[in-house]
Amino acid sequence: MSNKWELFEIEDHEKINDLLDKRFNELIKVAKNKIENGGDPIVAGCDVRKNMEYLMSSIEGFGASDTEPRAVLVTSICNELGLSLIEKL
Repeated sequence: MSNKWELFEIEDHEKINDLLDKRFNELIKVAKNKIENGGDPIVAGCDVRKNMEYLMSSIEGFGASDTEPRAVLVTSICNELGLSLIEKL
């Protein structure tokens, strides 16, 4: 099992990784739909980031709101939405 979100590898971290993956994929799908309907990609990416950061900050004990998972988040958003990492999310 990969630790995509770079969580602390303690009991149940796989479940938290799965939860974050599932929510991220849901939010990316919504963002892509907004973009396809004329929405601004930066705004859509910011919406994903804000929603994910809210979820990540609510998860205690796994380091989900630390710097590394947030870097994974921004990189993943940019990759999924075709944004440059230098664009302001």
